[in-house]
Amino acid sequence: MEFCQASLQELIYSQKHDLSFSEIKYIIRQLLDATSCLHSHGILHRDLATKNVLFNLSGEIKVCDFGISRVAFGRDGELGYLPASDLEDPNMIVSLPYRAIELLLGDRHYGPALDVWAVGCIFAEVLLCRVGRRQPFFGGSPERPNKTPEAYVEEIFTLLGKPTEETWPRLHRLLLYR
Repeated sequence: MEFCQASLQELIYSQKHDLSFSEIKYIIRQLLDATSCLHSHGILHRDLATKNVLFNLSGEIKVCDFGISRVAFGRDGELGYLPASDLEDPNMIVSLPYRAIELLLGDRHYGPALDVWAVGCIFAEVLLCRVGRRQPFFGGSPERPNKTPEAYVEEIFTLLGKPTEETWPRLHRLLLYR
């Protein structure tokens, strides 16, 4: 087993090392490659977060903590969607700051997009550490951190805009959409 020196979360919060753009690009590229590899094998990680991305002294990342990952192949062998009713409550997977909007809104079916959303959140978090903001991208402010799924939904809609039936046709069917 390989020893990894720290997690990406520890690196971001250490304030001892500001990542260069080339280092950020290298980290995110590796994370995207790792996520693509998982998905090509039908695996959903379901908890990608900075705490679950380790790195060694060569700068190589290792994705860890597969405790809630699942194999998700559809009937035709293609990567499909997992019915959450057959698994855990969607609110019990993915660390809250990295949880995809469809899960926050109570979607009962999810697929690879939840891991892709988490990678995007990690990317934004790593970029923001360059300007001194060392916290999850969707995390509120240091003075008022988000603590509930509803607070995250509100922040996401504020930053990215509220979806419509035209941009998200299944929106009205989501349990927690109001």
